[in-house]
Amino acid sequence: MSKIALYPNDSGTGTFTIASPNSNTSRTLTLPDETGTLITSNNSNYVSDNLPSGSILQVQYTQFTGTNTVSQSANTEALFTDLAVSITPTSTSSILKVEAMVCGEHGNVNNIFNTVWYFDRSGTKVSAPQVGTTRKTGIAIGNTIGYDGSNASTTPEMVNYTYFDTPSTASQITYTVAILSTNAQTWYLNRNVSDADDLNNERGTSFICVTEIKA
Repeated sequence: MSKIALYPNDSGTGTFTIASPNSNTSRTLTLPDETGTLITSNNSNYVSDNLPSGSILQVQYTQFTGTNTVSQSANTEALFTDLAVSITPTSTSSILKVEAMVCGEHGNVNNIFNTVWYFDRSGTKVSAPQVGTTRKTGIAIGNTIGYDGSNASTTPEMVNYTYFDTPSTASQITYTVAILSTNAQTWYLNRNVSDADDLNNERGTSFICVTEIKA
């Protein structure tokens, strides 16, 4: 027969009480056959510290179902304030997977392929785009734009892109969808330019999501 032994700490002066709950049901708590440390809701960092590399620690997202317009001057960044999400990493070594899907339409269809999409991290460009006289645009991060050339005025485009960031902080940060172009433009978020109320004018949904991954 195995035994249960309780060992008080000679240096401590506090009293630890094991109390039964207010229940009319008999229950059995079976201890695992291994050595370890009791984990409670107050030491969640202990849990994450012992997860394997590649584990998902948390997910934060913002999903925007309304409509709005985002105006941008030439060579000046514009932020999509409706597509921003805040996260507080559990560790300075974490990898943050930032991804966005943006629905909408350019006011000038010629700007579709002359726009750099990227993420702004609390005022810092993540993988800053290159814009200049000799290099018109540089793709800051991989992105895919779905564009219906036969229906430019009524069909919204879809932009999808992802970036793996290592901010090296355990303080709260905010990621925001951002664009930069050599041309002034307006982006119509979750709608097309005309936004007429008929079957030929679609609306959509956009989101930004941040997943914290253990390094």
